[in-house]
Amino acid sequence: MGLRQAVILAGLLCACGEPLKATDPSRVVVEVISPQDGDSFIEGEVVTLEASIEDNDGNPTTVDGVSWEVFDSEWSVVGNPVDVTYLPIGELTLQAIADVGGRPVKDSVAIAVVSNEPESECDDEVDDDGDGLVDCADDDCAAEIVCSWPTSLSHSATIAYDASFLAELSGYSSCTLAFNGTFNRDRDGDLCPNCDFTFEGAVTYTNTSCSETPGDLPSNVRYGIVFTSDTAWGIWSTDGTSWGEAGTATGGGGTYTLSRQDPIVVDGNDAGDLNTTLSFTEL
Repeated sequence: MGLRQAVILAGLLCACGEPLKATDPSRVVVEVISPQDGDSFIEGEVVTLEASIEDNDGNPTTVDGVSWEVFDSEWSVVGNPVDVTYLPIGELTLQAIADVGGRPVKDSVAIAVVSNEPESECDDEVDDDGDGLVDCADDDCAAEIVCSWPTSLSHSATIAYDASFLAELSGYSSCTLAFNGTFNRDRDGDLCPNCDFTFEGAVTYTNTSCSETPGDLPSNVRYGIVFTSDTAWGIWSTDGTSWGEAGTATGGGGTYTLSRQDPIVVDGNDAGDLNTTLSFTEL
């Protein structure tokens, strides 16, 4: 081996000269400089993603790479700076992640990406166009009929049994069951399949003379409603297992009432009448 070769080999083996220093992750500072916190963009608009990478003294430093991701989403892209046009729609938390020897150093900003299409579904409880306004709160839905339907109702019910002469001879007497409450539009649970919406709420009983055990009466009541017109609502009720059409509540101006009388027949004999009045007022 010649002298020149020996010197070169010795230099490679001993790494003579100033040793290479690994970047200290604790000294790396990452700051998103584009976009800015609170920025809003239209779907498809070019967004430049850029982060500043410095040490604690404010000097630019080198890292193994920078990646970007939307927090709690599968969206990601690599590069710094990098232009993107495909950020997901909605209120986003965008994170810049610098890889420093396998250790992530992060900074994040809150931005919004708004669809260039109007709100597409006005009753799905989703901000479809990402403008921060859900369903009927969005002006895009102003003309939709669903946005004229109530989200809560004040309700009262009276169910009165009028015993016949024969029923009274058999030991039965007239009685009343009455309750009231505030009902909210409900999307969960056993929804009425034939209705526009269901409404459910806790009730307070004001008369329980028809119940031998008032404590066993349900604490919550649910109705299904079909918004037929401005003057008529179809009312459906449930026994907890199936739904049945109770009748039509008529009225207008936010108040609708259903009244019906049903004959009670026992063993072919007239046992009296059941008189039901259900009232609903938009809140």
